[in-house]
Amino acid sequence: MDGFEVTRRVRQDARNQQLPIILVTALRETEDRVKGIEVGCDDFISKPVDKTELLARVRSLLKVKAFNDLTNSYQKKIEAEVIKRTVELYQTTINLQQEVTDRKLAEKKIAADREHLAITLRSIGDGVITTDIKGSIVMINKAAEFMTGWESGKALRRSVDEVVIIVNESTRNPCDNPVEIALRTNTDVEFKHNVYMISKDSSERLVTINTATLKDGEDHIVGCVLFFRDVTQKQNSTIPCSGLKNKNLLVF
Repeated sequence: MDGFEVTRRVRQDARNQQLPIILVTALRETEDRVKGIEVGCDDFISKPVDKTELLARVRSLLKVKAFNDLTNSYQKKIEAEVIKRTVELYQTTINLQQEVTDRKLAEKKIAADREHLAITLRSIGDGVITTDIKGSIVMINKAAEFMTGWESGKALRRSVDEVVIIVNESTRNPCDNPVEIALRTNTDVEFKHNVYMISKDSSERLVTINTATLKDGEDHIVGCVLFFRDVTQKQNSTIPCSGLKNKNLLVF
């Protein structure tokens, strides 16, 4: 096995996507260096190796990796915060509808909350669908319309099972709809493995999915919110379905 093949196999592991790789080689031809870049190496050092140069390049690539790791961590925190705030915003809207007795004041506050929510939903690329307690769709954002192939006017009031069709990435078997699971078990649901979403036009895209139940001021479930993200271009190794369960989360 040559260095090109070693590099290619290392890059196949999703955990090693950001791992710096330097090829120490006597190859100087342009096509060989291009091949090295195509299989995933980050830098070259020609033989005979100069120790000072090697250490300098290693330090440089480690600094780049540290920066990338920090950026990825920060991005995940931001995305988690957006999801959290979106759920809180829905719950605030529902609470206002239940608690405000002055109709005019309630309408103004709800209108303001909806406008703020609409801005939030337009600012993220994730698909978002909310349902009532029966699993019927009451809101679908533009990203969700695009990924499911259903226009808002035709999707509203339909069962989420009709609009969101998902199958297991590896077995291609239909998956239980996470909204139905969340409403039935009173538990937030997250699919830790990727699944394929089948669009209305029969096209497929690889997505990640999680849900959160929506509750009123008395902690009664009034609906569910479904989040899904297109990861077709970032496909990782499939993680099989499992039946893990804890107090607040079901994992499939």
